[in-house]
Amino acid sequence: PDLISQSTAVSACAKCSQWQHALSLLRASVAAEQNKFSCSAAISSCEKSCQWQKALELFQHVADANMDADGISQSIAIKACDRVGRLKQGSQLLSELAANPVSGSVSFLPWALARLGVNDPEVIHDGFVQALLQLRSGTQITGQELSMLWWAATMLNIDGRVFAANLATRDRKS
Repeated sequence: PDLISQSTAVSACAKCSQWQHALSLLRASVAAEQNKFSCSAAISSCEKSCQWQKALELFQHVADANMDADGISQSIAIKACDRVGRLKQGSQLLSELAANPVSGSVSFLPWALARLGVNDPEVIHDGFVQALLQLRSGTQITGQELSMLWWAATMLNIDGRVFAANLATRDRKS
């Protein structure tokens, strides 16, 4: 099968939470035929099936193979840890991701902090300062990202008038 067929088959397995089949298809393909899309689909399949260790292994495989991990695979790996209560592993992954940011998403770090239930005020502050700096730089963001930022701020009990005002200003411009 070609790359598109393989990615489609792995995605279908992910939608049905058939993580074993998704991994089998991925392993059966030649390394050159694996891409971040088929790997992200396999990570998603593992996440939906509460196979957090497999999800993290695949995420590491994407990084090791220089496949340009994206915000989607990052989010799925974080969700996999959160789904089964592996907050320590999720926080560790988040620390690694923060040290080497890949996602261009303004909302990724605040979303991940909220998703993992991080309660360290300094870490939360740093995450939202980073988001504010991106907002102030004129970074284009979608309504979905604004919504995720509001959600994260609410979940983490952020009461920053400057942050809220900046989001409201950006929302009116979008």
